Amino acid sequence: MNHHVPPPGSRIVVCSAGIPHLHTFKGLSASMMTLYGYLDHLKKSGYTILHVLLLEEAAVKQDLLDSYRKEMEKPGVFEVLIWRMERIWQPRKRSYHPHVMTIAPQEIIDGIRAFRPDALFFLDVYSAGPIIHHHIAPALVQVHDPKFQTLWYHSLYSLRETPWKILDVLAEWVKCKLWKDFYRDVLKNAARVITVAKSSERELASIGIPAHYVPMAWPDARKENHPQSPNLPAKPTFLFLGNLSGLGSRSALHFLLEQVYPKLVALWGQNGFIIHICGAHTLPPWVAEKIKPMPEMHFMGFVDDLESLMLTCHAALAPIDVKVGNRTRILTAMSLGVPTVNHTHTALGNPALIDGETCYLATDPAVFAERMKRTVERGPEVETIIKNARMVFETQFESKAATDALQRELAAMLAETAAASR
Repeated sequence: MNHHVPPPGSRIVVCSAGIPHLHTFKGLSASMMTLYGYLDHLKKSGYTILHVLLLEEAAVKQDLLDSYRKEMEKPGVFEVLIWRMERIWQPRKRSYHPHVMTIAPQEIIDGIRAFRPDALFFLDVYSAGPIIHHHIAPALVQVHDPKFQTLWYHSLYSLRETPWKILDVLAEWVKCKLWKDFYRDVLKNAARVITVAKSSERELASIGIPAHYVPMAWPDARKENHPQSPNLPAKPTFLFLGNLSGLGSRSALHFLLEQVYPKLVALWGQNGFIIHICGAHTLPPWVAEKIKPMPEMHFMGFVDDLESLMLTCHAALAPIDVKVGNRTRILTAMSLGVPTVNHTHTALGNPALIDGETCYLATDPAVFAERMKRTVERGPEVETIIKNARMVFETQFESKAATDALQRELAAMLAETAAASR
């Protein structure tokens, strides 16, 4: 039997705590863009799919939900089951009490059972929490950045920004332990666990959960109307993008503004370069204050046509020094043909990032600035990086390639389950 993909006609339940979408918008969810790519290609591959959406009433974007259902639903092929609730998390009386999710109503469990699934696929632990312990079918869970890991790094940055609040770190440590307990309790019910970041393998292993990295789906940013050879400006111009409030942006802005910026001024002089700062949220107050005397920093907020802006830049920057995550901003640039200059730690989450081959990596601020200079000079090495990065994107992260990898995981899980039951 061929275990590379589940047989055509397999019935798969997909669960998510959010609405999938293809295009970026203010307040987007990167994980929901990943899920859209999976669902679109699974549907085209001949699977029968039931998509269960766990939606908190206050967060529902009705127009997005309506357009998604109109596009994807097809009786007998792709069905949608919606569980709308007041809140997914039950309130805790004390901060040291465990995290408890709302219990799934019987009609949701009955609806999943009635579908007679061959397998369940949960996008992260949040959608798995209320359902997976019913053991309706073998379950594959894809873990995104573990909450206990990101929360701890946030606490360290808070200590750095407000060192007089040192006792807060102890409280955050307790929260991280509670999150570890939650992840362990949910994931022990999974037949198979995969992660979107290589660095998460070790974090999950530390709580007794075996998991392995599988590249995630990400939309191709390249469009037919994009120029094949961008007409780059004479002044060195770069793009910094992120949601501006998350862990990745927080760490990157510290590294960029405090350590790399002085090296850039030494290299090109005051007003000798431009860094566009883009993101869905406003700048943290400390960043807004920090960049006031920096005329090279152009805060643009949310940009609708980010791809066109990126194509006017010599490179995209990801100076993210935290050891967690697989950064989608890098994947967008790789798909578009824009070189990236990244902190070396980004490769811990995405092993396809190789210095001098698919990107530039640096830990030292002076080296980081020098690599930015190379992207401006645009020598043969940079052109090779652009070509290699595009090839990696097409073979690992482009939605169809990543969905093929997900199908292989589902097939392996079903084969192992069948073998264990003999």
